[in-house]
Amino acid sequence: MSIRDDNWFEVWFTEGGDSEPAYLLVVKPNVTKPGFVVVLDPIDNFKVVHRGQSYEDTQMWLNEDEYHRVEGREFPDDGW
Repeated sequence: MSIRDDNWFEVWFTEGGDSEPAYLLVVKPNVTKPGFVVVLDPIDNFKVVHRGQSYEDTQMWLNEDEYHRVEGREFPDDGW
């Protein structure tokens, strides 16, 4: 799968309390602009909160706010 495929998504989270992440965002390709990526807020009816010109641009934006990509299952005991 390449980043240009439009059939993927990622979930990113901020570190929260003892039992759940503080906030979740969904990252997916922008289907109207190949190669571009959007970040959606599932709490706000999947509103677009960021439009990146590339995956790397979007990843930097998320990292600036200390978001982490979900890899499999995340458990509070794993040290996040």
